[in-house]
Amino acid sequence: MRRTPPLGPALAFALAATSAGPAAALSCLAPDPARAFLAAQEAPERFVVVLGELSLEAPLGRVVSADPSPGARSAPGRVRGEALAADGRFASAFDAPVTVTATCAGPWCGGAAEGRQVLFLEVAEEGGYLLLAEPCGGRAFDAAPEVVGTISACMAGAGCRPGGY
Repeated sequence: MRRTPPLGPALAFALAATSAGPAAALSCLAPDPARAFLAAQEAPERFVVVLGELSLEAPLGRVVSADPSPGARSAPGRVRGEALAADGRFASAFDAPVTVTATCAGPWCGGAAEGRQVLFLEVAEEGGYLLLAEPCGGRAFDAAPEVVGTISACMAGAGCRPGGY
C-alpha cells in the first residue's frame, strides 16, 4: 500500500487560510420592478406606488461602513408626483412627506438618491409614508419607460413577470 506523505506546514496553513472566514462581498439579485410589485402585493404592510420626485432634507447615500454592524440611518424627505391607480395608470396627484430609512447587511448599507423615480412607499400606521432603502435596493427605481410600463402592467393585471422588463 502506498502512503501519502503528510502535508507540509506551509501547505496546511495556506489551505486553512483560504477555506474559512466571512464572505468578502454582498451578493444581491438585481433589483426588479415586477419582483418589487409582487413582494409589495404579498406583504402584510400596505404600499402606495408613486411616480415622482424624491427630495431629501439630508443626503443619504449608499455606504460601506468600517463598522461591521452599523445601525440604520434615516432622513426626512418629500415625494411629489402621481400615485398608481387600480387601472395601472399613474394618475392620482401625490404630495406627502416621507421618512427614508437606509438599512444595513453587515457593513453594506442602502441609500437613497434624489430625483424622478418610481417609489414603493409603505403606508405607516400613523398615516405617514416610509421608504426602506436596503443594501440590495428594490423599492426605488429610475423612472425609465420600461420600468413604468412594467409596474403599470402589473397593476392592471396584464402580466407581472420578474426579469421581463
